[in-house]
Amino acid sequence: MSRPVKPTSLKVINGTNRKDRALNEPQPTKPSSMPEPPVYFDEVAKEEWNRLGPELLNLGLFTVADQSAFTAYCLTYSRLINATVSLNEAGELFHEHTNKVGATNYVSRPELAVIQRESLILKAYCTEFGLTPSARGRMEIPKVDSD
Repeated sequence: MSRPVKPTSLKVINGTNRKDRALNEPQPTKPSSMPEPPVYFDEVAKEEWNRLGPELLNLGLFTVADQSAFTAYCLTYSRLINATVSLNEAGELFHEHTNKVGATNYVSRPELAVIQRESLILKAYCTEFGLTPSARGRMEIPKVDSD
């Protein structure tokens, strides 16, 4: 399986864009300002939208076409944070469970599974938007002339 094609905006930031290899890539519409977060977001998702969204917009990594992926990123981030808070409030990684036979076992809290799953999904979204530490290390942000 080949590597997925990087969007031109990421190639420019990474310093790997070559005009001789550009293939009339369709460029989605960039909004003039960051849209409001969706109404169904909880507070954690709204805060992440407002924290990271403007930065992605300034870097040219947020377009109308990216809104669904960024929405999913924010919802994933919210589930990860909420599961972590819930686990911290519980204070223990395991709890007792009595099965049908009456035997008592220690089982991991369900929040652990949510945290593990959402962490993997979040990492995938971060990679898509160029937000992992290794991706940032390769970035060369172009200088913008201030007039």
